[in-house]
Amino acid sequence: MVLSALQTPWRNNHSIRISLHTLNWLYTGGIGQHGEHIHPSGLLGSVRAFSSALANAVGDSTFTEKVWGSTQAGAAHAKQVALRWDTDGLTKESLPRQVSVPKEIGGNSTWYFNSAQQGELTLVLTRRGISDAHWNLLLLALRMQILRASFGAKDQFGLGVLTSDGLPDVRPLSSVQPLDALPGLQRSFFARIVFARSELSDEQRLQEGLTWRAYLRGCFRAPNENAADKTLRHYLFGNMKGADLYGSAVNVSAAYPVDNDLYAIRIWGLVPHTIDCPVAGIVENVKPRLEAALHSAPDSFGEPRDRELLFSPSGPALCAWLNQLAGVKDA
Repeated sequence: MVLSALQTPWRNNHSIRISLHTLNWLYTGGIGQHGEHIHPSGLLGSVRAFSSALANAVGDSTFTEKVWGSTQAGAAHAKQVALRWDTDGLTKESLPRQVSVPKEIGGNSTWYFNSAQQGELTLVLTRRGISDAHWNLLLLALRMQILRASFGAKDQFGLGVLTSDGLPDVRPLSSVQPLDALPGLQRSFFARIVFARSELSDEQRLQEGLTWRAYLRGCFRAPNENAADKTLRHYLFGNMKGADLYGSAVNVSAAYPVDNDLYAIRIWGLVPHTIDCPVAGIVENVKPRLEAALHSAPDSFGEPRDRELLFSPSGPALCAWLNQLAGVKDA
């Protein structure tokens, strides 16, 4: 009798379960950067970052602190959502040790991989002390990330594309007031390139994505570039040497199958992706160049079968655009 009346998170609609499966490979790093295990902290970090990017686009300045916790003196508290990942349905896959693609300026660029995970996984998300609005924002962000973006680490080099047969129910956004001082989805883009190939090996799937990455980077290499041109390219596509040390603003997935002899690549990013941006007028400079590049293709790639290009609009159209990213109709 007492047990039957117990108020659990499930009974109070405070928990949801999202079944996911990998479209390419899931990687969360680890000791020596081997991907033989999934580290929940790596997945949590990518969910936190993406949901905060949505909150900044909506204009909710309290979301990150209220949902994901705070370490500020006098106001420190734990995150107010619990994420549990069931990864028993994943299996370890050995990836090609290194993958090379030609540079636009001659020579090759080489990327290095170890192992990653493929298969089924489940996210159980439990709400604790957050508002209905923040819970809805978190679920909207998860829908967008599943449909358009990626999870985990090395997603800038091809990994981390997931899908789900059952996305959580949400309320559409009805208005937004972006926090333009912060990086967010108010200045972002999402592309999906569909192309025909006979069956691709793992190495070929990685090469297809990395070919697009090298091509896009080459589109921002000026013939007689100055220091500002170089800084822009490094800021957008990452750099690990010299003075301009940046993570990548642009993420390019490996190819993943979508139908018989059809594959797709996801390309997405925030521009700018940091609070302090080293390039003046970056939005005005980057958007038209990225759009032109994505309407074309690498010379070795051939003509895509289909492409979807979604660049964030400014003004009132942003709200409907964000709902489109989440796959929901406007309020």
